[in-house]
Amino acid sequence: KGTLSEDTIRIFLKQLAAAMKALNDKGVVHRDLKPQNILLSHNCGKACPQPHQITIKI
Repeated sequence: KGTLSEDTIRIFLKQLAAAMKALNDKGVVHRDLKPQNILLSHNCGKACPQPHQITIKI
């Protein structure tokens, strides 16, 4: 745990928004999007939502 810079947060949020748009474009809705359900990877610099058991096709 710790703090992230505004620039790092901005990058993660842009990636998260793009991921949510891609899911929505395919008819998938994230049912429980919250900070606790988002994994941040320090290795690749990407936000990685966990889709298993929290998405449904509409």
